[in-house]
Amino acid sequence: METEIEKKPRPKVTRKGYGGGLYKQTVGSSVTWLFRYQFDGKERHLGLGSTRLFSLKEARKRATLAKAKVVDGRDPVAEKRAAKAERANQRLLDASRNMTFEAAAKEYYAQNVERWTNEKVRAQFPASMKTYVYPLIGKMRVADIQLADVLKVLQPVWSEKPETAGRVRRRIEDVLGWAAVRGFREGNNVAVWAGCLEHILPPLNRNHTNFKALPFTEVPDFWQQLAKRPGGPAAALSFTVLSAARGGEVRAMTWDEVDLDAKTWTVPAEKMKQGKEHVVPLSDEAIAIVKDQPRVSDYVFVGPAGKLSENALSQVLKRMGVDAHAHGFRSAFRDWCGERTSFSHEVVEFALAHGIPNKTVEAYRRYRSVDKRRKLMQAWAKFVTTPMKLSEKVVPLRQATAS
Repeated sequence: METEIEKKPRPKVTRKGYGGGLYKQTVGSSVTWLFRYQFDGKERHLGLGSTRLFSLKEARKRATLAKAKVVDGRDPVAEKRAAKAERANQRLLDASRNMTFEAAAKEYYAQNVERWTNEKVRAQFPASMKTYVYPLIGKMRVADIQLADVLKVLQPVWSEKPETAGRVRRRIEDVLGWAAVRGFREGNNVAVWAGCLEHILPPLNRNHTNFKALPFTEVPDFWQQLAKRPGGPAAALSFTVLSAARGGEVRAMTWDEVDLDAKTWTVPAEKMKQGKEHVVPLSDEAIAIVKDQPRVSDYVFVGPAGKLSENALSQVLKRMGVDAHAHGFRSAFRDWCGERTSFSHEVVEFALAHGIPNKTVEAYRRYRSVDKRRKLMQAWAKFVTTPMKLSEKVVPLRQATAS
């Protein structure tokens, strides 16, 4: 159905001349003074203000000044536009000089969030700013942020929460860099590490956290109890033990990442701590767990409320009365590898999704080591699911941790 849009009639325009190019122009209820002149062969119209503000005498003076500019080869209209643009630029400059760190951070986030593919990173940026940064320097002008202000944010969490502190520092550095490029601040970036904060703060100890882990000799007994527990969280924990993967990666595991025929689980780069795609060869026991899960969601492991929560695996351990962390089974796996197997350090590190320094060698060996890792993961599954004899239950002295 077509609807005809009613167009309002244009207001009538009338002009009354007063000589010398000066006119009184009436457009509807608006009455203003107008100066008409020729410049570079073209007719120009220069507004001289409302008749309510300027009398005829004052309008003549303004027209005379404009005419003098034309005689001097200057275009009054062009100069008026340039002056207006200059005033607008000055207002923007004044506003930029008063931009707060919080406003700058939000502008930076809005301009960059779409290129961040990791949903966790997208959520962490504003959350960390709100928790650690805004309360201390959010209301300060971004142009005024100094080294002491950055330290005020970082020092309280530098040793206590090194991972968080490192991320917060990088985000402050990014915001200050963004502000400098756009002219909102001048001088050095006081949040950079190299050449600045490295001379004040100690290196971050990111490996300070040791997740409580069962000795690997106790894992088979634990498995016998875990295997009896129903539900998605218990199945996810079982899969976590067998795959030696991080709990967050298992909870986020989707059906399209699993190839049941090839017996592999391909974790996308955005879900990995190292930011690289990781192919996990799955043991027969791990595949059996996956096949046993109902396809009621995109996620392989689900609970009563859908996707498993961050604490889902820990709650299973708590209900079982086990004083350990789900992440700790990676430690048990690594200890078992060192104590009971002859698999190379490289194969074990790849199984744990740790990187190695040489990027070219890493890419090549990662591809070549899938078969070796499959043998490793099958051997681990056999160890975990086979009850140990009493004589085998020797607690190793070395208690390593895996990140």
